[in-house]
Amino acid sequence: MIAEYAKLDEIPFDFNRKRLSVVVWHDDGCLLITKGEAQSIFGICKTVMIDGSPQPFDASRRTLAAETFQKLSADGFRTLGVAVRKVDKQDTYPLAVERDMTLAGFAAFLDPPKEGLFPFSKRSSGMASQ
Repeated sequence: MIAEYAKLDEIPFDFNRKRLSVVVWHDDGCLLITKGEAQSIFGICKTVMIDGSPQPFDASRRTLAAETFQKLSADGFRTLGVAVRKVDKQDTYPLAVERDMTLAGFAAFLDPPKEGLFPFSKRSSGMASQ
């Protein structure tokens, strides 16, 4: 399925926006896909996908999305918001294209501590500075 999409452009991640976007081409046109810090993604969304249909991203749905994000994070997942929007094909895409998007959901990754890191952290916490 991924092979059916061709990447056309990318708006790189930066620490101000806290997100990254790509524009892909598929049989039915261009799609902007944005992933990043949940609050940053919420801020560019006007709708949310519910049962395959975009619905207004109103205060109650925003609260539910924030609660879902908090639960995933509390369960130990590194969680990113994901939003989409159809866009017209053009040569390049400015930052301003990241607007009026639809919250598609979350990408959650289990990110346990690296093996051997905890014992090192424990040892180093007792080190005195000189």
